[in-house]
Amino acid sequence: MNKAGLMIALIAGAGIGAFGVQFLNKDSAPLSSEKTSPRERVESFFVDLPAHGIAVTHGGRIGLQPGPPGIPALDEPNIQNGLALLIKVRNAEGNVVGFASELEIFPEPTRSPQGLEPDTTWETDWTVVIPGRGGLFLHQQEHTGAGAPMFQHVAETGTDWVGEMTITTSAGPRADKRGVIVGGWGEFENAQGSFLEVDRFTRFTVQGELIGTVELRIFRED
Repeated sequence: MNKAGLMIALIAGAGIGAFGVQFLNKDSAPLSSEKTSPRERVESFFVDLPAHGIAVTHGGRIGLQPGPPGIPALDEPNIQNGLALLIKVRNAEGNVVGFASELEIFPEPTRSPQGLEPDTTWETDWTVVIPGRGGLFLHQQEHTGAGAPMFQHVAETGTDWVGEMTITTSAGPRADKRGVIVGGWGEFENAQGSFLEVDRFTRFTVQGELIGTVELRIFRED
């Protein structure tokens, strides 16, 4: 797999977990929420990195810097395609209200000179813990999607990409391309519904700095 293909496929999803990636608070306004059912209650949690980053590691096949220094790699054969991320989360008012973990499993690297295709998907699991309220278990399939040209621009030209791009990385497993609420505890016990991971980017630099907002948008139907 070439480096450009690797970065396109993995930065779009896992790249938001790198400590070299930067998200600016001034660009962290809530994104719009859309209901598909009158029963849905919508609540979003946001991540600003590196300010909210705690730890990230992977198997060495991803073009991201693990951290903090000395963190063990996922270098055993059965988990080499994984990524583990631990972060803080905030609410729409900008207050840190909890923390979350994200575990991703990527497909095997391709030998194609073009790298991974823009519609490549992989499995992602989230645990979101909100002290005093409870927590949620979430599962989704992610895809490179519309963000691929942004990363391709940097890989091919060696110059920063600057603009405004909103990417919904969720690609299922629901038919409407949303991820699913698997369960929860506390206030979220017996929670049902879906969620979307929505990222708004304004800049991606040749140094690997990705500027924007990452949102976990929860649609509860319980």
